[in-house]
Amino acid sequence: MFAPIAARPCGPPRERVGIVDAVLSVLAWATLLVASGYSVLVSSTFVMGTANCRGDNGCKTDLVSPAMGTVWIGVLVALIAAVSGSVYCIRRRWYSFYWPIISTVVVIACLYIGAAIATAAGPQ
Repeated sequence: MFAPIAARPCGPPRERVGIVDAVLSVLAWATLLVASGYSVLVSSTFVMGTANCRGDNGCKTDLVSPAMGTVWIGVLVALIAAVSGSVYCIRRRWYSFYWPIISTVVVIACLYIGAAIATAAGPQ
């Protein structure tokens, strides 16, 4: 009359995330790592923007460190968010390719913000 407890389904079966998510994730992660490395590399050259600062010509050299910090902390936060979001989605068997894409946008935005700060530090 009743089915044994072991034979009853516990819930709807979860769909497996396909090969498309895996391929998109690998491409998105490669893009994120290249963008992060490029951003950190470019931010290390922000100091050269103040090379022409001699005497009292309006340079604000104290803005170089916040410019570099903006890029470096932005990259670090973006990488942590991408890793934790991807791991969470993979454990839940959800699509995870969008986490590195969002983080790439954050890295690029932090690079532009840091470059704007570094530009303000140069000769006026």
